Amino acid sequence: MTIHKSKGLEFPICYFAGFSSKFNMAELKEKIIYDNKLGLILPKVDNYYKDTILKTILKDTTKYEEISEKIRLLYVAVTRAKEKMIFVIPEQEENSLYEFVPIYIREKYNSFLSIIKSIYSNLEEYITKTDIIGTKDYLISNSNNNKLDTNKDILEVEEIKIENNIIEESHYSKNSLHLITKEEKDLLEFGTKVHEILELCNFKDIDNIENTYIKNKINKLINSDLMKDKLDYKMYKEYEFIFEDNNSISHGIIDLLIDCIDYYLIIDYKLKNIDDDEYQKQLNGYRKYIENITGKKVKCYLYSILDENYKEVLE
Repeated sequence: MTIHKSKGLEFPICYFAGFSSKFNMAELKEKIIYDNKLGLILPKVDNYYKDTILKTILKDTTKYEEISEKIRLLYVAVTRAKEKMIFVIPEQEENSLYEFVPIYIREKYNSFLSIIKSIYSNLEEYITKTDIIGTKDYLISNSNNNKLDTNKDILEVEEIKIENNIIEESHYSKNSLHLITKEEKDLLEFGTKVHEILELCNFKDIDNIENTYIKNKINKLINSDLMKDKLDYKMYKEYEFIFEDNNSISHGIIDLLIDCIDYYLIIDYKLKNIDDDEYQKQLNGYRKYIENITGKKVKCYLYSILDENYKEVLE
C-alpha cells in the first residue's frame, strides 16, 4: 500500500520498506520550465546549456517544498500504526545526537532513508541488526538470451497448508440497541467529554481543566483509595489492542492501565452505573489479554464518575 492510500487508515502493525528511493526531482532537469510565479524559465546557451538565476531560485524553492512535503508524508506513514512500527532499512553509521536536526542537514534530505539516518542515534535502543539468512543469488546466464541457468538452479515448489478455521470478530464494549432519549444523549456527550479530558490531562496537575465540575470529579478519582498512591507508576491511557484467542479476534480499548510493578491495574471509567453484568465480561476480556502478554496478575476496577465510587471486577 502506498502512503497516500493509507491516509485515514490504521493497522496494528505496519512494515515500512523502500525508504532508499530518491525523491522525484526529475522535472527540474528539463531545459525549459514554466512556473506560476517565475514564468517561463529558459537556459542560457553558450556552447552548452547553463542554468540562469531564475532556474537556481526555482531549484532551491522546489527542493525545500519537496522536503517539507516528504517530512509531512513520513509523519502520515508512521502514524498509521496502532501498536508497532517496523522499518526495514540498511544499517547506518552512528551520527550525532540532535534535539532538533540542523537545517543544513535537513536541506540535504533526498529520501526517507536520509531522514531516518539523520536521527539514527536517537533510535539506537530500538534498532535490531539482522542478517538475511537463507537467501540465494540466482545467477544470470552469460548467454545471449539472458535466461536463468536452469542447470544451476532448481526451483522447488511446496504446497502451503493454510488453516481454514472460521475466525470470529468481536469487541469487548457493551452493545446498546435501543433508541436513546435526549437526556441519555446529553449524558453520553458529557461522558465522552470527561473521557477525553481524562485521556489528555496530567493527573499530577489538573489546574488547567477549565470545567470546575469535571475538575472536581477527576480530583475525586485521583484522591480515591484506588489511585492516590499510584500516580508515580507508568500509565497507559486509552490503550487499544486486538486479541486473537481460539479463532476469535476481539478488539478493546482500556481507559487506564497502570503498571504497578508486581501487577497491572485496569480502571474502566463509567459515567454512573457500574453494576451491569456486561461490564464484568468486558473487563475480564481486558484482564485475559494483559495477563497473556505480560505474564503478570491483573486487577480490574469499574469507577463511577458521577457517584464517585468503584468496585472490583473478579474473575
